[in-house]
Amino acid sequence: MDINIKGNPGEHNTFADIHIGHVEHYYPNATTVTNYYGDGHKRNASASDVSLPADAPPSTHHTELIERQRDDIIAYVNRILKYVTPEYALRYEQLWRDILAIPEVAAEIFNPGKQQGTSFNRNLVAAIIGIMKEERFFGSITDTRLAELLEGDKDHSVRAALAAAPSCVISNKVRARIDDQKE
Repeated sequence: MDINIKGNPGEHNTFADIHIGHVEHYYPNATTVTNYYGDGHKRNASASDVSLPADAPPSTHHTELIERQRDDIIAYVNRILKYVTPEYALRYEQLWRDILAIPEVAAEIFNPGKQQGTSFNRNLVAAIIGIMKEERFFGSITDTRLAELLEGDKDHSVRAALAAAPSCVISNKVRARIDDQKE
């Protein structure tokens, strides 16, 4: 992704590389799309052919997709809920909802990239679980056991992702949110 920003973009803004395939998936009310050659086409234009106004509202479809992904993530992390220590068990799901609301996390976690069999960035979710493990959310459980609980396979790639650190910005934001929950 190559984003070239001129001037001050302001605070708390995020930029995401979205691959939507067809414009109607992202902006369902579009009837005519003008590509870079200036030709007007009816529907079925690819996302790379359209430029939407900066203040265009997110489509209902896009919002529903994010909600489904959020629910998928919550269901995924709840596979290990019974291993969360009692002091955090009641706040665990709300903490995840708070983490998913962090703009820097949201910009990456809802994009699975080339990961197979998932609707979200499973590696980032695993890295955040790894942070929680460091913060003693799970007692003395191993990465192998966590991978087995999350994916049903102790040798799944999630095992390595549990030990991987996310970007410094995401790591700091997640740790700050965890610290807020501890108080």
